[in-house]
Amino acid sequence: MKILIIGGGSIGERHLRCFLKVEGLRVSMCEPKADRLKILEQKYRVDRVFADFKKVDLSYFDGVVICTPPNLHIPMALRAAKNNCHFLTEKPLSHNMEGVDQL
Repeated sequence: MKILIIGGGSIGERHLRCFLKVEGLRVSMCEPKADRLKILEQKYRVDRVFADFKKVDLSYFDGVVICTPPNLHIPMALRAAKNNCHFLTEKPLSHNMEGVDQL
């Protein structure tokens, strides 16, 4: 199974550590801050790294874990859903109700 974690802050790193303990998972990371992405890539055994979620081919992944600021959760979850990719979204789901019904 292949998982993409979006957001390399403290919560994203925690998910990364936990998923890496599961045998058979291939875990990738998407983080727009180049310095943070480099640290995570050097510190952990990640499959792939990405700086721009919009350019990620989601067909490669079985699921994504969205660990970004709340205003990005709905658009990212919608993109995952439209690409038949399972998703887990950190709380809160959003900072407002825009897009919640569509999701």
